[in-house]
Order: sequence, then structure tokens, then C-alpha cells
Amino acid sequence: FYIAPIGDVQWNGHEEDVILDDLKRHVDEALEKQAWFLGMGDYIDMASPTGRQKIAGSGVYENLMRSIDDQALELTHQIGDIFKPTRGRWLGMLTGHHYWKDQNGVTSDQRLCEILAAPYLGDDIGEMGGAAIQITVPTHQDNRAIKLWAHHGFGTGEESAMLLKLKRIAADWEQVDCFFMGHMTKMVSTIIPKLHFTLHKRGDAISFKILERRVGLVGTGGWSKAYIPGRTTYVERKGMRPVALGAPIVKITPQFSRTHTKDDTARRWLPRIEVTLA
Repeated sequence: FYIAPIGDVQWNGHEEDVILDDLKRHVDEALEKQAWFLGMGDYIDMASPTGRQKIAGSGVYENLMRSIDDQALELTHQIGDIFKPTRGRWLGMLTGHHYWKDQNGVTSDQRLCEILAAPYLGDDIGEMGGAAIQITVPTHQDNRAIKLWAHHGFGTGEESAMLLKLKRIAADWEQVDCFFMGHMTKMVSTIIPKLHFTLHKRGDAISFKILERRVGLVGTGGWSKAYIPGRTTYVERKGMRPVALGAPIVKITPQFSRTHTKDDTARRWLPRIEVTLA
């Protein structure tokens, strides 16, 4: 089966600010593969954490806050229309840095989950966090699991910094098959080995074998343009480098692998992870 992580769209209602045609084409390609989608946060570009704090502390009148609520809801419905073909095919949706919480305490990400019939993977107060996802895979003998770990992301950095973050996180979590991270708009991905050994004793003979389990580290990309003719963007002002926009699609093949020693043959659960970049 396939998993299509999507996030960091930062939709603001202006088509020229995102690669909208590419995003729609990516969604269509993922649907053709019958992929399951994973929301990585930052779906609309309503307000950053600092922006929300400033607005909340500004003492503006209720009518103005209602207008801001209405604008956020409109953007949420617009991105919901873009993702309409994906309704009901989401593993879940994370919260990122950019969202809006209305006067009823409901975030734009929670509203988007309602529109797309997607499980909400944020916490009870609508804040950002990570998520652990387990997919049960029936086999002819019993049920096995594919385990995923996802986080919107944090900090800044080049491709190498993102992989370093993912490698550090992967070192802390056992039995996870694939790690996903967004925020930095990087599609950098790699496969790392997790090694363990087995000992088998028969009589006086001891057989020793080193086994490899492959783990995916996936940067989930983004869709918001950094450099736009006729306008100086935040990225340009900060002198940041451009990145390739888009998102990966991850193919996970549930499978057993037979390991052979002189005196033993064993079936081991070793799912195969493949990452295709847009």
C-alpha cells in the first residue's frame, strides 16, 4: 500500500503563491495508487504562533475577531475543496505552526478534519505534537503491524540538518517502520538500517546471524512558493535558499523475510519501505 504525506501548503487564497496545479496532480496520482493520506500541518497560512499571540493580546473588539474567524473558515473550506477527492482516505491530520483557533476554541485544522472525514492527530487543545500510527496487516497466520511516527517539524535547517533530526528521533523509537517530518519544506529522504543479532544453539553448535530491518526517514516537502516575481517574500528577505517543491509517496510492502543458517530457517516480519519523490 501507499502513503502520501501532505502538508506545508500554507494556502492563503491566492493561487499564485502555491504550485496548485502540481498539488492537484500529486493528489490525483496518489489516488490512482489508492494511497492513504497523512496530513503534516500548515494547511492554511492564517497565523503563526507569534501572530496568534499578538492578536489574542491586542484587545481587539469581538466583531473584528469574528471577521478573522470567518476569514479562517473560508480559507479552510477552500483547502478542503482542493482536497475534496481525498475525503475518507486519511490516516489522520497533524497540526502545524500555522492555523487559527476561533472564539469557540476550535482550530482550522480540526475544521478541516471534519470536512475531509479525517482523524485529528493534534492534542485536545489544538496544539502541535507528534503522532504514532499503527496499521494492522492481516497475514495467513496472524495480524502484524506497520508502525509510523509523524511530526509537523521544528526549527530550521538544511537537508542534512533535517536528516540528522530524523536519525536522532529514530534512535529513540524501536519497531517504527517509517518516520515523517514536515515544516522545513524538504523532500530529503533516506533508508537507514536497524541491526540486531540472533543466536541459535543446537547441541554444542551455536549459529550467529546479523539481521537488518530497514527504516524510512521521510521529509514531507511543501507547496508554498518562496520566490514570487514582483514581491519580496519572507524567504527572500531572510536570504534562504530555494527548495524543490512537492511531496514524496511512500510504498510499504508488508512481507516476511526468510533467514537461513546452517541449522535454522526462520520467517521474520520485515516490511519493505520505498520512497518516491515528486
